[in-house]
Amino acid sequence: MNKLEKLAFRIGEISNEIKKLKDQREINLEHCHGSEDEDFNGPSTNSDNVPFENCLYNAYEWVKADRESDDETYFSYTAFADVINDYGCANCKGAYLAKREIGLLKQERGRVVGNISTIGKSLKG
Repeated sequence: MNKLEKLAFRIGEISNEIKKLKDQREINLEHCHGSEDEDFNGPSTNSDNVPFENCLYNAYEWVKADRESDDETYFSYTAFADVINDYGCANCKGAYLAKREIGLLKQERGRVVGNISTIGKSLKG
């Protein structure tokens, strides 16, 4: 197998890994059982009377509200990860980790595609 074939094969592997992680993430989110901390779960609906979906949504809203109250204009992924790890249910923690892994796999896929482009340019002459 030459280098180009190996890179194409790796793209296929990455795509399969991403699909499996997305499927697992969806299952995890469907099985959210909420946090043991009642303050974290908040009301059963938000201000627009829309039900909260899961711990990930609650964590996002919690961190967002905290940032707004501090007059900050950025979203801290570290704070979000801390909130999920401290208050989220096991399923939502798994969904969060799967999302992070999906992001890393997509970055790798981008690098592999870049390598294929480099090979293509070198073949052009």
